[in-house]
Amino acid sequence: MTAPRPIRVVRIIARMNIGGPARHVALLETELPARGYASWLVHGAPASVEGELPLAPGPGHEIVRVGALSRAVHPGRDLAAFLAIWRVLRRVQPDIVDTHTAKAGALGRVAAAFYNVGRGPGRRAIVVHTFHGNVFRGYFGRAGSALVRAIERTLARLTDRIVAISSRQRDDLVDEFHIAPRDRVVVIPLGLDLDALAAIPAPAAPADDSRPVTCAFVGRLVAIKQVDLLLRACARAFAVHPRARLLVAGDGESRAELEALAARLGLGDRVRFLGWQTDLAALYAGIDIVALSSINEGTPVAVIEAMAAARAVLSTAVGGVPDLIDDGRTGRLVPPGDEAALAAALGELIANAELRRRLGLAARSDVRTRFGDARLVHEMDRLYRDTLASVREGRRP
Repeated sequence: MTAPRPIRVVRIIARMNIGGPARHVALLETELPARGYASWLVHGAPASVEGELPLAPGPGHEIVRVGALSRAVHPGRDLAAFLAIWRVLRRVQPDIVDTHTAKAGALGRVAAAFYNVGRGPGRRAIVVHTFHGNVFRGYFGRAGSALVRAIERTLARLTDRIVAISSRQRDDLVDEFHIAPRDRVVVIPLGLDLDALAAIPAPAAPADDSRPVTCAFVGRLVAIKQVDLLLRACARAFAVHPRARLLVAGDGESRAELEALAARLGLGDRVRFLGWQTDLAALYAGIDIVALSSINEGTPVAVIEAMAAARAVLSTAVGGVPDLIDDGRTGRLVPPGDEAALAAALGELIANAELRRRLGLAARSDVRTRFGDARLVHEMDRLYRDTLASVREGRRP
């Protein structure tokens, strides 16, 4: 008997940098072929300070690098990237076009619309787009944000299913920004391979409260993360708790000014900028507290990783973070932009090893079933097949 033809997916993302969206995409690329898919991953190059997630072609998935595809808006390069994506669609003849991140989502969905012209329900590609975060606030001024929202509403009409990675994000997309009707938006949380982090020994019962306490920020050094706020909060907390220090694991366009700010604040050698780290288990094993000070987030991978490693997490209550953290049980939440609240919560965690241990253990227990890789692969497989079946039968997904 002839084996059934694999379901063909063209997956498009602007760049495979070291971050949540790229890791999410890499997991789908490598795991879905075992469920009857053939995948083509189209991506551009990250900026030099972002780091790049290594991913090699393998059985059932091919990688297509498009040099013109980048995060920044550039009309000439964007047109070249659009044409390159459209040519891939013409060559592959996909069943599914799956886009991730804002720029790739725009170019990929428009290319899919051109590809689908004249194709009936039985031949057209279904279009799925995942919002890993959004650029509707905190990135542009009022006029720019309004324009971005208008563009996304238009793109939503070209999309069969929109994936939000948290319930709060879906509420934002539907109720606050009016991007798409609720019945077209499905919640599928991130999935990650957490086994190595879950194997890290949990913090021991505190026996010596005199040892140094290590706080950390893990992620991109960009304005939206407000690492400057975290540095100022650390300066206040460390003045009261001199045995604490901060590690900054990551890189980005703001690194030089953040290093200068740390020097001005007198933090000296109590702050170390590490750059990107590849051994995550070793990194988290040496951390007591992971802190996030962003003003906008989707579902931050660093928070999930820290929870899986049974480390205490302190974060601003933005985006999908409150869906991750139950304040006071699996971590601590503070209002965004509130330096005093961030410093006070940080000081409380530095001073109380038993609180850190309790939060970390509860977080580990909570996060493994919610954000494991097997759950993500199963839910995306089901979404793809259900949406394909609906379109092929002439029904709305």
